[in-house]
Amino acid sequence: MLRLVLLLAVFSLVRAQTTNVEQCVIHQGALPVNTYVEGCLNPPCFVEPGGDAVLHLIFNAPHLITSMETLVTVEVPGLGVLQFPLEEYAVTCNFLTNSYCPILPGEVLQYSLRLNIPAIISSITVMIEFYVVDEHKNTVMCLRVPVTVP
Repeated sequence: MLRLVLLLAVFSLVRAQTTNVEQCVIHQGALPVNTYVEGCLNPPCFVEPGGDAVLHLIFNAPHLITSMETLVTVEVPGLGVLQFPLEEYAVTCNFLTNSYCPILPGEVLQYSLRLNIPAIISSITVMIEFYVVDEHKNTVMCLRVPVTVP
């Protein structure tokens, strides 16, 4: 009962802060239950060169998961689709804010991700897909959002 009350409180809180994201095109996967990109409700989201895009996600675990990895692809006009390295931020389990791995089936997860935009990138709008895969490389969730670097 307490878990249900806490879950409803979290959903009520994040509902006030929801960024409109799209279903992924490059990768398959369910949209998160909720996504909030700090400072952005209606994309494109603006991130200063050298700044961070910070995402807060709530998603459901579709099955037992022992480990997860976050991956990012960026569609750059004229260059195509590029993988964007997340380094230490790729270890999804380290950035869960309400649980830890292993994850039980049906568990509701809160996850925060920080993506640094290199200072050499500017005056461009790109489509970014953020996706999480499990230890078997099956996609757990995926979202797509346009980001403008002024």
